[in-house]
Amino acid sequence: MLGWNEEAQRQTRSFDLTRDGFILLVMGWTGERAMRFKVAYIQAFNAMEAALKAQGPDDRFLAAVREIVAPLAVRFVGQDQAIDRVAARVDVIAEDVAYLKHMAHARRRVLNEATKRGHVEDTRRMGGRCPCCNMAEVVSADGMRSPFAEFDHFYANSQPNGAHTWLICKPCHTDLTSGRVPREQREAEFRAYQGHRRRLPGRQQTFFG
Repeated sequence: MLGWNEEAQRQTRSFDLTRDGFILLVMGWTGERAMRFKVAYIQAFNAMEAALKAQGPDDRFLAAVREIVAPLAVRFVGQDQAIDRVAARVDVIAEDVAYLKHMAHARRRVLNEATKRGHVEDTRRMGGRCPCCNMAEVVSADGMRSPFAEFDHFYANSQPNGAHTWLICKPCHTDLTSGRVPREQREAEFRAYQGHRRRLPGRQQTFFG
């Protein structure tokens, strides 16, 4: 539409934009002010994501997140890296949702401290690597449990003793808990861990938990 510019004493053309239209336009601009807007947009999205995640996201939330990310499809400097980071966070949320749903339908008995200490010590004596994937370090050489390690109930959540549990890395735990990797595909590794543990010096006649 046309508007009157009193200072220039002439008519100039202006445009009405919706919020989405404005975002699409600005995402294509370059320069310091445009970059500040893009950063603020991403920060606002991150804050919203964190708030909703704290409330326990569901499938509808994940769909909404992907819709919010859609305007970032307009190319700008660093766009691909930003989208990759957002997509990775959404995937982690999806895994957490699957895990929470599983926990809501299963009565999970927590391992006692003696059982936990037994797994940590035995895993350290076996080399400290995840007995499921044999790649990630779950226990350091000085016996410290990694923050990326989880105690896993292999057969039943109602059996929290040492013979039914193990200490594995978080990715393996997520795969098994969410069902992405069927547990029967890792039963050989679990049995090997339990067999090796029983053969450790001083462990033959000792059972923890």
